[in-house]
Amino acid sequence: MSEAAPSTPIRLLLIEDSPGDARLIQEALTGDETLAFQVVWTQRLAFGLERLAHDPFDVILLDLSLPDSQGIETFLTVHAKVTSIPIIVLTGLSDEQFALEAVQKGAQDYLGKASVQIDRHFLTRAIRYAIERKRAEHEHLRLASFTEQNPYPIVETTLEGVVTYLNAAAREQFPDLGAAGDHPILESMRAAAIRLRQTDGRSMTQEVVYGTQIFEQYISHVRELNAIQSYTVDITERKR
Repeated sequence: MSEAAPSTPIRLLLIEDSPGDARLIQEALTGDETLAFQVVWTQRLAFGLERLAHDPFDVILLDLSLPDSQGIETFLTVHAKVTSIPIIVLTGLSDEQFALEAVQKGAQDYLGKASVQIDRHFLTRAIRYAIERKRAEHEHLRLASFTEQNPYPIVETTLEGVVTYLNAAAREQFPDLGAAGDHPILESMRAAAIRLRQTDGRSMTQEVVYGTQIFEQYISHVRELNAIQSYTVDITERKR
């Protein structure tokens, strides 16, 4: 028994000037029983931009060779308007170099139109992955912004103690941290890293003295990143 299609269809904007290619793509989309699509098709870039200004979409399929735009400029124009929507570039035989450049500049993927003819499920898989990757990017940026704006110093190092990230609070409170290999904050993190690896632990809390201040460090071993992260709180007044 096949899976039921989702109740909410994926809203897709297809910007493609060839009626034959557009028909092939829409047939490939309707042939997938696991995903439902609501497709809006336009044949010119200007028409596509107009729809983007007024309607919400989950993904864009974009031909680079259109009557009113050619090459990488086609992608750059759309991407500048909607950085939050994943874009999959559709290419003919002569567009592959432009497609690679588009991926380098922010496109989620590119597909040769011939590949859609060979395997129609290839297109729907690419759309699914493009949407998932874009959501992951948004989540990463959201969490990164929280970290950067956190009022407490946050430090990340490799397992060997090399600094890989300091948020704004850490850069302000410990301006010498990045250059000083024997900094108390780093020494504390190195000692914690050894202990966590020996005990197969995930996190621990310890105190560290820096000048006249006393800090409480919440230290985590992020195994997925092979990194040690420290969240530091000034407890000097509390200790007094």
